[in-house]
Amino acid sequence: MRLNSSLPTGFTSVSHIFIDEYMAAANGEFVKTYLLLLRLQEEGEITLAELADRLEQTEKDVLRALRYWAREGLLGMEEKDGEITRLQLQTPSSRRETQGTLFLSQPAPVEEAISFVQEAVPAAMPETTAAPAPVQETAVNKEEALPSRSYSGAKLLALKEQPDFEQMLFVVERYLGRPLTDRDLDVFAYLYDELHFPGEVLEYLAEYCVEKWEREEKKKDYRLVRYMEKTALNWHAAGALTLPQAKKQTQLFADSHAMSHEVARELGLRGRGLSPEEEGYLSLWQNELNMPRELVLEACRRTIRSKKEVDFRYTDGIIKSWAKEDIRSLEQVKAADERHQNEGGKKQEKKASAKAGTDYRSVLSRLDYAELLKK
Repeated sequence: MRLNSSLPTGFTSVSHIFIDEYMAAANGEFVKTYLLLLRLQEEGEITLAELADRLEQTEKDVLRALRYWAREGLLGMEEKDGEITRLQLQTPSSRRETQGTLFLSQPAPVEEAISFVQEAVPAAMPETTAAPAPVQETAVNKEEALPSRSYSGAKLLALKEQPDFEQMLFVVERYLGRPLTDRDLDVFAYLYDELHFPGEVLEYLAEYCVEKWEREEKKKDYRLVRYMEKTALNWHAAGALTLPQAKKQTQLFADSHAMSHEVARELGLRGRGLSPEEEGYLSLWQNELNMPRELVLEACRRTIRSKKEVDFRYTDGIIKSWAKEDIRSLEQVKAADERHQNEGGKKQEKKASAKAGTDYRSVLSRLDYAELLKK
């Protein structure tokens, strides 16, 4: 997309009208995006991804900011096939609405100042959905954005009057090793105020996520707070709102994660983990059928021996047959195997006897009964 501006270059000038009438009502991340656009109006080409990197945001965060300023009349924006093709920086006093595609432009011609190259990004953002327990934690990347929420300064000040909220923010900052941004404050205010997580649970959330992040040697950038947010939303979906419940949820996830690796190893899945569909089977076996770990792994081994390939439907059939017979241990599996073998042997004997009887009668039917009677 192309960014045009009629504003003076060589320095970054911010209108008093913007500061007085627009800045206070806007999300802090949106303000940063607008200021960066002002700064970049005199530079060369830059991509949307580079904009996001400079702001330590996702590309969707930047797009939301662009659309916000377009609605406020400070930025003209033209879109085609879901892709932004042109931007026009406006002076704060210039507000004009158009029908259809949003494009606010200056009446006088302006010189091209900067061009952006981006891939098409969906205009709408998917809603966060709840996952079944144990909730699967998912890493957050630049292409994935969570719902945007904004708390006013007055609301945040009111929340900070509550001791556990203020203490929680202090602890989170210590774990992150940096001051919280405006968006960080919005995230934790939402989790505390609207989802009703106690301060101690959010402190544990920060501790848990940072330790996990450090074990994986990941950089403590904006993705870490997004990972905290997604983890908290998953806890909320599972009804884990107290400290003991949150700790239990993390243990359930750890157990499920370990089980996933064991199943993949037994099935010989090298170089990849389980797919979402396969994880669904595993969740069914563990959480709905309550099948013990050793039986799930035994069913996987039997699948490979019988089918010579990965077949989750076949494994599912084995496990469901055990569940139907209320088999919960390897000893019970062994006993059931012997019982089925004995039953199978008896059936074979009956078939052989029936076949022999049939053959005898067929021989008699071919005899000459009259000749037999004479003899």
